[in-house]
Amino acid sequence: MWSSSLAELGVENRYSIEYNGTNQVKVKINNREWGNLAWSPTASPSVLTIGGLPTASAGNAAGFCWSTIANVLIQDQALSNGGYDDLFSGSYEASTLTTYVVSLTNPGGENNTTGWTSEVGGLSTKSPTGPTAAVQPLPHSGVGYFFAGANAQTIARQRATLTTVTGLSTGDLDTAIANGMWGRIRWWQSSYDNTGGTSTDEDTASMGIRYLNGSATQLSLTYSGLLRMNPRLTWFRRSLPISVPSTARSIDAVYRSDRASGTNNDGYIDDITLHLYAI
Repeated sequence: MWSSSLAELGVENRYSIEYNGTNQVKVKINNREWGNLAWSPTASPSVLTIGGLPTASAGNAAGFCWSTIANVLIQDQALSNGGYDDLFSGSYEASTLTTYVVSLTNPGGENNTTGWTSEVGGLSTKSPTGPTAAVQPLPHSGVGYFFAGANAQTIARQRATLTTVTGLSTGDLDTAIANGMWGRIRWWQSSYDNTGGTSTDEDTASMGIRYLNGSATQLSLTYSGLLRMNPRLTWFRRSLPISVPSTARSIDAVYRSDRASGTNNDGYIDDITLHLYAI
C-alpha cells in the first residue's frame, strides 16, 4: 500500500480518510488520493483506534507500530486543501485553546535529581561514559537523563499548583475545569541494549499525571503504558493527555520504572515537559 526508505528515526506521512456517506471512504496519503475503499458502518463508533484493533494487545503482530500521531482532526465534512495545509502545519484550530506551561525544575536530569521527590525506590541519573556507554544511550539532550537506580520499582514526582501555573483564581479555575481542561505530559524514552549479551534486561518505564485536591489528596493517577523501547538505544517521543478532574488544585508529573530482572532498573527518560490546556 505504501512504502518509504527505512530510517531508524522514522519518516513522516500524512493520512486523511473521508467518508462519503454512501459506504465508501476516500484515502489520501500526503494529500494525494490513494483510492477508495468500501466501508459500511454497522454501529455508532465508541472508540477511535489508530494502529491495530481496539481489542488487541499492543504489538507489531496485532498491527501496531512505533509512531507518533499528531494533528488529528475528526469532522463530519470534507477537509479543504487550505484546511489540510493548516492542519499539518500546526496552525489549524477548530476552537481556541489556552496553553499554560508547567515549568518543571530539572526536567532532563542535568542537575542530578534536583526538583524531584522519590515516593518509591529512588530516582537517579546517568551520564554514560567508559565501557557501559556502548549499552546505554547517550542523552537525548544535555549531559544526563533519569533512570530508576538499583530498585525493583521507582516512582518519583514533581508537583505544581494549578492556580500558580494558570494565574487563575480558584473560582475561575473551577470554571475552566468544568468547561474543559486537561494536562499533557511529553517525554523521550529509551532502553538498555542487551543484544548479544547475557543480560535479560526488559525493564519498563513510563510517565504519568496525578491530580490532587486542596488537601493534597489524590484524585487520580494515570500512567501511559509501561514499555521497554525497541529498537534499543533509540529515543522515542511519548505523551499522555489526561483531563483535569473537578476540585483539582495540584498536578504531579510522575516518573515510574519497574525492574524485570537484574540489579539496575533501566527505565531511561529525558526531556520531560508538562502543559495544561483549556478550551
